[in-house]
Amino acid sequence: MDSKRQIIINFEHIKTIEDFYKDLATKLDLPEYFGNNLDALYDSLTGHVQTPILIQFTNLNLQQLVTFEGLIDTFQEIEQEKGDIDFEYYIKLDN
Repeated sequence: MDSKRQIIINFEHIKTIEDFYKDLATKLDLPEYFGNNLDALYDSLTGHVQTPILIQFTNLNLQQLVTFEGLIDTFQEIEQEKGDIDFEYYIKLDN
């Protein structure tokens, strides 16, 4: 049976990249030495995080979509490379 752990990052509560990394590190139980950058994120998700996993970004507004574009691209790249990590994001159109 394929039961994926689901991690939801609610962007209504994310204002900065630091907020994002703090929330993600808590939800994925990343080590204290985790570097808050895309390289560390990639390394952690492709080598240290228990899978299978589904990561969802919810309630992204249009400004966040631009601000966090590199982050979204990284998650999409990881999803393509790893068959056991799925990534979805949902945009909140009303303000």
